[in-house]
Amino acid sequence: MYRKVFLRNGLSQVGLGVYIELSHIPALVDSNRSGYITPPIMTFSPRTTVFSPISRKEQVALVLAGVVGIALLLMAMWLRPSPLGYGTHQQLGLPPCTILLWFGVPCPSCGGTTAFAHFVRGQWGSALRANAASCLFAAVCAIGVPWSWASAWKRRYLGVPDIVLTLVVILFALSAVAICQWTGRLMGWVP
Repeated sequence: MYRKVFLRNGLSQVGLGVYIELSHIPALVDSNRSGYITPPIMTFSPRTTVFSPISRKEQVALVLAGVVGIALLLMAMWLRPSPLGYGTHQQLGLPPCTILLWFGVPCPSCGGTTAFAHFVRGQWGSALRANAASCLFAAVCAIGVPWSWASAWKRRYLGVPDIVLTLVVILFALSAVAICQWTGRLMGWVP
């Protein structure tokens, strides 16, 4: 009969991103303050169905994520894309791809730095050919930098009801694109 809710900043969560203020309806709180409320009495109003503010740690993480994103994009502007479609990372002093050297086949991340370098120059077709997942990741960085800073400023995740779910979807989408392109390269379907 009772439903457990999680308290955060004086609000009680009753659904995905939906909070009710317990201080305005004390009759909903169990007398022993266990955090259980009775579902039949719950009422909702537009004023109480807002996203909760994010913590200071989340704000700092958003600012740092924006700094990392802008650093990646600025570094890519500094690099010259390799005409081979891979190997641009060697301009940073990194060794050539070990998998490519040992086995003669490209790894799933081959062409990633080259894709970033093409992306920041507006050469999106070349970026997709170099490494589609890295091209999409560069787009995520380009969109994510202003979003993360604006979200930190506003103290809420702008337009995102569940940040963890959103990040998981982005991660799986990028992984799926990388695996599909890599499989296509190994089979000879994709150049």
